[in-house]
Amino acid sequence: MNFINDLPIYLTFDDLSLLPRHNHGTPENISLKTQVTKNFQLNLPLLSAGMPSITEADLAIAMGEFGGLGVIHRYMDIARQCSIVTKVSSYIPNQEIYPQASTQSNGRLITAASVEPMNIDAAKQLVSAGANILFLDTPNPPNEELFNSVATLRQLADADLVIGSVVETNTAHRYLELGIDGIKIGLGSGALCTMRRTTGVGAPQITALHNCGQIAHQYNVPVISDGGTRTSGDIVKALAVGASTVMLGSLLAGCDETPGEVIEQDGCRMKTVKSLRLSTLEIETPTGFPKIDAYLREHIAPRVEGGDTLVSPNGPCHLTLMRLVKGIRSGIHLAGATSITELWSQARLIRTSFSGMIEASLRQI
Repeated sequence: MNFINDLPIYLTFDDLSLLPRHNHGTPENISLKTQVTKNFQLNLPLLSAGMPSITEADLAIAMGEFGGLGVIHRYMDIARQCSIVTKVSSYIPNQEIYPQASTQSNGRLITAASVEPMNIDAAKQLVSAGANILFLDTPNPPNEELFNSVATLRQLADADLVIGSVVETNTAHRYLELGIDGIKIGLGSGALCTMRRTTGVGAPQITALHNCGQIAHQYNVPVISDGGTRTSGDIVKALAVGASTVMLGSLLAGCDETPGEVIEQDGCRMKTVKSLRLSTLEIETPTGFPKIDAYLREHIAPRVEGGDTLVSPNGPCHLTLMRLVKGIRSGIHLAGATSITELWSQARLIRTSFSGMIEASLRQI
C-alpha cells in the first residue's frame, strides 16, 4: 500500500484564503462581466442551479433581470419544461430598472435549461421552445455512449452546450475536444449532495476546479464552479482559481422566487428544499425480501443519496444577489484586481491550517 503516500491532496474553500494586494479605485468600480459560455456574456457571474426546488420561471427571470442566469431544471415532463423556457425566453426586462439584465440582441432574456445528455429529442424541443444554452447534466461516469450523444448534440443543437459535472482532467479534455461551449466543475461538494458519503466518489471543489479549469482555459472555454459555496467569500475563491461563473443552490433556496413549499414548523415559516438524487441508489418496493417489504409497508423507504431540508425564507432573490455582489466586489478589490479575468492572474492564495479555518469561520466578534 505504499502508493497511498503518493496520492494527491485535493483542497476545498476553507483550506484557502486570498492575500490582500495593492488595488486601484473602489469596489463599486469592479467589473463583473464574464462569459458563461463561448457565445454568451453575463454582467453577474452567478447562476441558479437546475434543481427542482430552485429554478423555474420566476427565479430564472429574477436572475436574468439582475445580470445572472437561471438554469431551468429538467425534473418535470418535457412539455412543462418547454412552456417555462418559452415564458422566460419571451420575457423582456425593463432596461431602465435593470440595465445589467442578461439579454440577447432582441432584448429578451438569455435562457438556459437542463437536459439529460442522452435525451436528444428533449434537447431539440427545448431549443425550439427558446433555450439558448443547454446544460447537459450528468453525474454518471463518462462512457462512449455518452461521448457519442454529446457529439450528436453538438452537430444538431442550435444552442450553446455546457457539460457537467466533471472533476477530473481526462474527462474534461475529452468533452472539450468535442467542442462544448462551457464546462461545469463539481461533484459531491454541494450543500445537499451526499454522493461522496454514499458512494465514496467525488472531489473537493477547489483543486478539481483548478485542474479542470487549466485545461478548459487552453480551449478558451468558460468554467462554471458548481457546489460548495456557502458565502460570497467562497465565490471569490472559486473565481480566483479559474471559474468564470459560480452556480448557486442552497444560497438561493430561501428566496421568494424558488418553487419550494412554505410550511410552518414550531411557529416559524420555513421553505422546503429537495435535493437531487440518483434514482439507481434509491430503494424501490417491493424488494423481494420479506422482512424489508413488511417494514416498508408501514414506513417510508430510507433515502440512500441526497437529503431534503428546510430553510428560512429570506425575501426576494435580488436582495440575496445584492448582498453577494457587495462581497464579491470587495473581495476582488482587496485581492488587487479590477475584473474577474484580472483576478485569475492577480490572486495570491495561501493554504490555511485547521486553526486558521476555525479562526475565519467560528470566532465571534
